[in-house]
Amino acid sequence: MSQSSASSRRLSADKDCVVNDIIINSTSSYLVQDFIGKGCFGKVAKSVNLFTGKDVALKIITSEDSRASKRELKMLEAIRCLDPIKTNVVHFLETFEHRGLTCLAFEKLDRNLFQLLMDRHENPLSLNEIRPIAHQLLTAFDALKGIGVIHADLKLDNIMLVNHQNQPFRVKLIDFGLSLHTSEVRPGLKAQGIGYRAPEVILGLPFTEAIDMWSLGCVLAVLYLSCHLFGVLCEYQQIVPEIKECIELEDKRAFLSLLKCLLQTDHEQRISPDKALKHPFILMVHLQEELDTSMYVDDSYDKMDLSQSNDSDEELIFNTEPEEELKAGETPACLPADVAGSASPGSCEDTSDGATAKDASPEDRSAVSCCAAQEDSEEDKEELRSATDGSAVKEETAEVKRSSLRRIRKFFSRAIRTVFRIKKKS
Repeated sequence: MSQSSASSRRLSADKDCVVNDIIINSTSSYLVQDFIGKGCFGKVAKSVNLFTGKDVALKIITSEDSRASKRELKMLEAIRCLDPIKTNVVHFLETFEHRGLTCLAFEKLDRNLFQLLMDRHENPLSLNEIRPIAHQLLTAFDALKGIGVIHADLKLDNIMLVNHQNQPFRVKLIDFGLSLHTSEVRPGLKAQGIGYRAPEVILGLPFTEAIDMWSLGCVLAVLYLSCHLFGVLCEYQQIVPEIKECIELEDKRAFLSLLKCLLQTDHEQRISPDKALKHPFILMVHLQEELDTSMYVDDSYDKMDLSQSNDSDEELIFNTEPEEELKAGETPACLPADVAGSASPGSCEDTSDGATAKDASPEDRSAVSCCAAQEDSEEDKEELRSATDGSAVKEETAEVKRSSLRRIRKFFSRAIRTVFRIKKKS
């Protein structure tokens, strides 16, 4: 071994951090508890801030390429203007030098989506589990687009669960090491992992933030198929298999519609984050009619509500206000034309008439709703009479009975429509 090589090894060992090290800077002190990740950049240490007692993730950059760490720090400073809770991007705390190494401190998160799949023995996620993930990532990319930033490295490893036990499928976007401003894009610039790389990047063409939407389409497909979308030629055709449950089939159609919008090869035609947030798969407009009759739909709404819960210490810091949510029965202000069950589910353009899923697939609707409307009128009268009764117990009991009757009536109405293909009056 040469003298210079031995000297280089000793210098590296002196700089290296180990478990139980205490890292001190001008504002904080961190105790290194364990190492939870490693890559070409360096490693990530699970640490605790000795001043505040809070867990943090320290990214210790050991790579000799200083340009990479400078680029990441530059992009982290750029996204600091974003609220990490509302926009679902990782909370960057601070940066400092330790033994000549650059250290980046972040909030401590749970595990990434690749690890989640491994923990599930590679069993794919259901659409009810995928939908809140898609909604949160679209919100993140919409925010990044607003400040002219391209993430350029979306993959399962860079999507972290916040706290899967307490907030199922609440996620955040991490790792801005390959991110760049839209003004920095040059033809031939390399970006994205090979399994998530957009066609324009492969061809060496100029690209925009639309490449992140392509990667998102690949991520959602992997979560659903538990394998890469382009790994097997016929996998794309397996996204909408035959099932027994009509409502789940409609949801699969809506999911396929969103995938087609995300995986448009022409980046100018690829759907943008703000339009994708209004897509039927995210808004669940095609599920609202069955909210009282389907456990699948109930589960869909429950998971979306849980994923958007912001119960954390950071909420007090940023003083965020709850976002408006689409309630059952409401029509979104802007709804894409490719609602579930339509004749052309791949269309990604908006419509101004606010059409709902019912208008898109009349063949699946029924004329028996007029009977239900008459019964609803009788229920309204009964509810008015019970309101003047003065007995809270009787009122509550009547409401439970009415709710049960509504569920039974809607269930059989839907069954009759499905079996006899009865068209529903508008």
